[in-house]
Amino acid sequence: MGKNTGTIHHCVGCEHRIGDISPGNCDVAPHRVGNQRLVFCKKHEMACRNGCRGWYHLKNQEGCLKCEGRWTAEANRAKAAEAKKKADAKHMADQSFWNPPKDRKRPS
Repeated sequence: MGKNTGTIHHCVGCEHRIGDISPGNCDVAPHRVGNQRLVFCKKHEMACRNGCRGWYHLKNQEGCLKCEGRWTAEANRAKAAEAKKKADAKHMADQSFWNPPKDRKRPS
């Protein structure tokens, strides 16, 4: 699985079951995706269903390695934004305690 680098075909489905698809009987042939030539097993693998050109994945997966990387990065960004939001809220609470507004200050 992954980006087509022109290497000899290495299908995981040759020896192992891929979802409901039985092992063996790989149909390795060059396929045209746009103007690119991909070589992958037509029985166990497919061109990326999310539209990544030049990438393919197993038929029982949701996307290629590029898609998985993008999904992981999005999750990390969301987690970092949530942590930043939480830290900002804590900082604002501390600021309001240590530096109260003028109406909360004790009269001198």
